[in-house]
Amino acid sequence: MKVINFKINNLEDFINILLDASDKVVTCPCNNCEECVKEDDSKAGFYINKLAEQKGWEPKKVVGWLDSIYEVSPMAAFNILLRVIAVHLDQKYEDHIEKSEEIFVVSSLDGRIKKVCKAHIKNYRNFAAFRTLEDAKFACRVLREPLKEMFSNVRK
Repeated sequence: MKVINFKINNLEDFINILLDASDKVVTCPCNNCEECVKEDDSKAGFYINKLAEQKGWEPKKVVGWLDSIYEVSPMAAFNILLRVIAVHLDQKYEDHIEKSEEIFVVSSLDGRIKKVCKAHIKNYRNFAAFRTLEDAKFACRVLREPLKEMFSNVRK
């Protein structure tokens, strides 16, 4: 098994790297990479693996699926991963998220964390909802590079 290191510039690079490295181990600075991807919830690969488990797919198939979605809508692929993170973070709480006093989201308009009025939420299945500002910030840190890429001020 070959170990590789890389820097992600955006979601597309992340997905392409995972596709190219499907039989390799994605590493982090600790050099215990196989375990990190499986157990370190601060890495995007952890959530790719969770999504693969949910769908009953191999991680490589999930990456291909996300890549196809990314070609049509980068924000849709980003939101899928963001929701997986939100569901994972919500598991540390005992009650349902609708009982939370506050709800935070990452805006599709500008990539910023916003507090949402709970009266306008009909259900929690269609978006990534976070109970605390800290949880939302954590999700943004996990997906920092794609977030920066999608909401950079560079006009094309």
